[in-house]
Amino acid sequence: MLPGCKAAGAPSCRAACGRLTGVVIRWNTKSKRRVAKTRRQERSALCHVLKRTSQRTAIGLVSCQFGMQALRVPVRRGVKVTPKARACRYLGAIIAVCVVLTGCTLADGEPATPPPSSPAVSTTPFETAQEREERLAYEAAEKAFRTFRAEYDRLYQVPSPRLTRAITENAAGPYLKVMTGFLKDSARRDRRADRPIRIVYVRRAGYSPTELILETCEDGSKIKVLDPQGRQVGHGGTSELRLYVRPVNGRWKVWDGDQTVVSKGGG
Repeated sequence: MLPGCKAAGAPSCRAACGRLTGVVIRWNTKSKRRVAKTRRQERSALCHVLKRTSQRTAIGLVSCQFGMQALRVPVRRGVKVTPKARACRYLGAIIAVCVVLTGCTLADGEPATPPPSSPAVSTTPFETAQEREERLAYEAAEKAFRTFRAEYDRLYQVPSPRLTRAITENAAGPYLKVMTGFLKDSARRDRRADRPIRIVYVRRAGYSPTELILETCEDGSKIKVLDPQGRQVGHGGTSELRLYVRPVNGRWKVWDGDQTVVSKGGG
């Protein structure tokens, strides 16, 4: 094993250095001894270079083997090459190999892989059983009110006193009695609206398992009340309501309400 090679610490490096002893370059007899001494100095200098530039990884083995094979290049007869010049000649190539390999390999020789992206973090808040029950109740109550109001407006534009399924399934109690009474009176007088009312908002205002409260605003300011000849005999108004919704036969229905007139209508 050549001086300095044991610093590389790899079996392949030792094998490569061992093979160099069999390399023969034909020079003239006069300079053979001097040149052979130069070759030993080259090997020692190169192994010291490898000691500094290589690590105990696949990079170190490649750079060691690359450097040793470079020494096999024949030298033209009569050309004098100093150990320092020859070591510098191959050091650039060895470092280039190390730089390339360092950027794409790990210590064990496996290709480097980018770190896995972090999974998306869910921002959905946790919902308790009580909160879920309350949410579903409010959703059902608002749906009942909007469904009733849409059907009521359709009947008011006909006009018709007939109570449809959409009316009876979504309202009950005093609220149903008052609203159907108004529909019957409009049909008797043959008065009708030219358009549906506009629901400005629906807000949640209180909850219990037996009753919940919705606050709404109904804008009928653009509604025209017409007679059978199509003449305007009145107009709608705008009101704020506080509706009480109760579960009846397994369904949330509008049960009662308080009305505050914001803009009066007529007809």
